[in-house]
Amino acid sequence: MREFKFRAWDIVNRKMYLDELESVAFAKNGLPANVSVAGFSRPLMAIGVEPQIVLQQFTGLKDKNGKEIYDGDITRDAENNVADIEWRRSAFCRKDRKQKHFYPLTDDCEVIGNIYENPELLQ
Repeated sequence: MREFKFRAWDIVNRKMYLDELESVAFAKNGLPANVSVAGFSRPLMAIGVEPQIVLQQFTGLKDKNGKEIYDGDITRDAENNVADIEWRRSAFCRKDRKQKHFYPLTDDCEVIGNIYENPELLQ
């Protein structure tokens, strides 16, 4: 069984939380409802409240350098193709934005950034 881990992107403060992420609460419908980060709590989904945090899930895989791969990461494969990680039809996939294709996520790629902190890598 794979480990369920998350990281959180703070939209307002433009900061990624990984080690500071203390807890994630889920609503009855299974969607994330609240996250506690470094001693404070932020709503993820609330009526009339704009979300301030984007939750990203650990895929269960590490890249070729041993770095954990999360939803939203940007990866490069052996052929130098750059793609971001996205949940698609019950699996994490590599999304090639140039060719508009989805590829299986494997551990032979390298994490080079993420879509929030390094969007220019997808250009």
